[in-house]
This record gives sequence, C-alpha cells and structure tokens, in this order.
Amino acid sequence: KLAQKRPMPKNAGDTINFRKIQKLEPALTPLTEGVTPDGSEAKIFAISATTKQYGDYMLFTDVVDFQQIDPILTEYTVEQGHQANETLDILTRDELAGGSTVFYENGKTSRSELAADDKPTIDTFRKAILRMKKDHVRPALDGKYVAIISPEVAFDLLDDPKFLKAYEMNQSGKPLIENEVADVYGIKFIEQVNAKVFEEAGADGVNVHASIVLGNQAYGITNIKGEGDIKSIIKGL
Repeated sequence: KLAQKRPMPKNAGDTINFRKIQKLEPALTPLTEGVTPDGSEAKIFAISATTKQYGDYMLFTDVVDFQQIDPILTEYTVEQGHQANETLDILTRDELAGGSTVFYENGKTSRSELAADDKPTIDTFRKAILRMKKDHVRPALDGKYVAIISPEVAFDLLDDPKFLKAYEMNQSGKPLIENEVADVYGIKFIEQVNAKVFEEAGADGVNVHASIVLGNQAYGITNIKGEGDIKSIIKGL
C-alpha cells in the first residue's frame, strides 16, 4: 500500500533498479534579462536490488480424494495463500527495520540499553517526524507520515497522556485505513501483528519492539510482470 510498485519483465534477469532523485535547491538569484543562468544539475542515484523466489509445498495421498468429505485441497490452498502473503510481509518488514536512522526511547543510545520501563511515547515519534521534515521527506499517505507499530506499542501508547489527549480529540468519525488505530500529530499509526520485535535484545533480556516510521516512497516492491505475486501449482499423484 505504501510502496513503489515496479514490476519486472520476464527474462530480464534477477536485478531491479530504483531511482532516487536528489532534491533541487531553491533558485534564489533573480534572473537578468538576456543572461542565461547556470542552471541546476540533475542527480539521479540508482538503488539496485536482487530478487529471490520463496515457496513451500504440502504432500497429500489419494486418500484425500477418495475418503475426505470436505474439499481439503482447496482449503489448504487458501491457507498457503495466507502463508505466502505473511512471508512477503515479514521479508519487507525486515528490510525496512534495517534502516540506519534510529531513535531510542528515554534518551537511550542503543538497543541493548532499553529496559522494561522504557515505554514508547508520542514525543519519540514526533522527533522522528521532525527529522524527516528537516530532511525534506514528504508525507507517505493523505498528507500524513505512517508509523507501523506492534499491538504492544499500541497498548503502551494509550498510557501516554499526550497521545491519549490527541487520540480522544481526534475521534471525528473520519474513516481510518486498514489496521489504523490512530491519526494524531500528523502520523497515522498502523498496528501490525508482524511488526518487528528484536527478541531479548534489550537490558536484562527484554524484547525490543521496533516501530517503523515511513515517508513518501520509502521502499519498493516488485514482481514478474503478468505473473502476480503468488502462484499455486497443483501436481498429480
């Protein structure tokens, strides 16, 4: 929903390139009649990614055809579709969680310093958005930035008075997007069960929940053109 979507043509190898265009500086020098200014230089950076295939399979005997009352193959095909979508979701999440700009709660400077009482606050998210604005990163969706959070982070944020006050004031009946739990301070908070958790990475072995804050065109996804994201192959006995 928030990604650049770039399908790859068939038989074109396993590498795809995305373009990053550098921001142009404002032209503050007045024009002089008859004089052509120096102009700006276009700078485009290529970001390359190597694609891989992922898959799984299940085995059944002919007993399924002859003795099972329910259409179990159809039901398991649906389940494998859910499995495939969750696989793609987790792969994308892990790439996004590898970002280099990180804000830690309570002024901590590393993941290993975070303790059980370092609960998430809205101020940390606001600092992340302020950094994005200063770096001229545009909002991700509907003029808002997006924060992908775990259910535990959503639970803890409601204990933050600043978040709770804005949350209560913003219940205007405006429709929310899928899994959106709040729209406050210019940030859409999207709750995801598969949000990134660094197991036992904090102080005394506590789990560290990573919230991912996104601006416009933060990442890209791809598939083979005309093939869709997922393909099911059913083979005979």
